[in-house]
Amino acid sequence: MTDLIHAATLDSLRDMAQALGFRAAIATDGDGVRRLQSATNGLGFEIRLGNPAPDGEDGAADFRFVTAIRVEGEIDLALLNDFNNSRRFGRLRLEGAALILDFDASLSGGVAPAHLAAQFEIWNRLVEALTEFLRAGGKPADAQRPGAAAA
Repeated sequence: MTDLIHAATLDSLRDMAQALGFRAAIATDGDGVRRLQSATNGLGFEIRLGNPAPDGEDGAADFRFVTAIRVEGEIDLALLNDFNNSRRFGRLRLEGAALILDFDASLSGGVAPAHLAAQFEIWNRLVEALTEFLRAGGKPADAQRPGAAAA
């Protein structure tokens, strides 16, 4: 039986990302907060640790994938709602002059390594869907491809 993962550290997430083919590096921002930086589909993203792991384990019980895109001009919020309504996972929102896509991953109760790897795949598909959505002028790309699975 495979050992379950109950907590993640930036080091363990970096190792997982690299094993899955992502370039990944740990960076520290100006406030001293450490984050994992990577990219997919031409967009940079970060992984940020969430709640501390239970029972004194090192690491976090959850983490968040997040990417930000600078916006010039106005964005129709109905288009953001269309994107969110056509996706089961992830959230797209406007925050100031940035379009933010994020996706939470939980390790609560323990998950198999394959499940953790699947979270990276879901994120990859979300970012791909976002780039297609933006290239299509804000129309859900999946609606244009019959039978396409939504992330």
